[in-house]
Amino acid sequence: NIDLGYNALIAGRLDEAEMALRKGMALDPTFPFARTNIMAVKVARKQYDSVHVYGEGATQPLGAITELRAYIATGDTAKERVMRDSARSMVFAKSKEPTGLGHAFFYAAIDDADSAFVWLNHAIDVKSSFFFTQGGLPCDPRVIQYRADPRFAMALRRLQIEPCQASVADVR
Repeated sequence: NIDLGYNALIAGRLDEAEMALRKGMALDPTFPFARTNIMAVKVARKQYDSVHVYGEGATQPLGAITELRAYIATGDTAKERVMRDSARSMVFAKSKEPTGLGHAFFYAAIDDADSAFVWLNHAIDVKSSFFFTQGGLPCDPRVIQYRADPRFAMALRRLQIEPCQASVADVR
């Protein structure tokens, strides 16, 4: 259910994604990837207040990054500062030799495109398993704002991945 939910999310099928992810959470309510991807569905729908229900106590970097995006979108600067520090520390402490993908998602969340692309390219260089097990980068809502950037197209060519066919509005 979690994989089905993620695949529906990156295809822009938000109702289907949420339904599959909720089924996965019914089996294990604490499973971090289900929680993180439901948070991404909520951000895509601009349902920022409900993001925090799933993000409370986020222990995974992508969950913290998704919650950070919600605080940025709502303009809650006090919570944004706290979550920015929390997300940054989770991402940078996760591994001594990071793949860089979490870093890319973090910088994308705070809209630092140059740093996001540096880390995205690092993730490609070290062959992050995300690209080969998930394949969702072209439509992933955490980087969708960069689809028009030529550096994104170059990254997809390096990965030999087709661009996302869903419209930005479908995925956001």
